[in-house]
Amino acid sequence: MRMNECIRTVEFLALKEIPQRLASYILVASDCDGETEEIKLPVSQRELSRVLGTTPETLSRVFARFVKADILQLKGRAIHILDRSKLEDISEE
Repeated sequence: MRMNECIRTVEFLALKEIPQRLASYILVASDCDGETEEIKLPVSQRELSRVLGTTPETLSRVFARFVKADILQLKGRAIHILDRSKLEDISEE
């Protein structure tokens, strides 16, 4: 079981681009909250960038792209999902 989890983590970090990683992270977090359309990040964006294997600047640019595309709305650590289907499409690319 631990080995499978490690393999999924390696695939997540190695095979996906940053927008895909972020979209997947947000979808998993929202599913943990019962498929809510709003989640609160449990960590800062700096810490999230470390989890996703990127820099804070890159993560900030990806968030900005998602906001500009009307996929997400941000208020501090709160993330409101405006278009779940687009987010799912990005996570599966």
